[in-house]
Amino acid sequence: MNRDKIKKTVSLISALFFVFSGILVIRMAISSEGSIVPASIVAASLLILAYGLFRQYRWALRISAYAFLVIAIILPGGIFNPFTAGDYMAAGKPPPDVKHTLLWLVPVEALLLAAAFILSPGKKETNVTG
Repeated sequence: MNRDKIKKTVSLISALFFVFSGILVIRMAISSEGSIVPASIVAASLLILAYGLFRQYRWALRISAYAFLVIAIILPGGIFNPFTAGDYMAAGKPPPDVKHTLLWLVPVEALLLAAAFILSPGKKETNVTG
């Protein structure tokens, strides 16, 4: 399988992920009692990004690669912090073991970083003579 087929496949899977996320944001906005304007802006942005990924636009590939990279950086920080452990202990439950958390976190991180690498459009080739 060549790089273009892999890139298109990952792009379509990512587009479906962004469509699903946009639908979830709309659903949460409808069920909440607050203003739906911010949620509708986020949902519209996610759906526009998904459309750009379906069409293989360069800006959509770059934004989605950046989003996956940011998620890969922030996700472990949100899981392994003392505040999360404090929330578990306040609820009367022991915090999850590190090894059990790493069993699902390492594959997710690997998928996020691989998707960011594959979707990154790279530099445009320029014809430089001289």
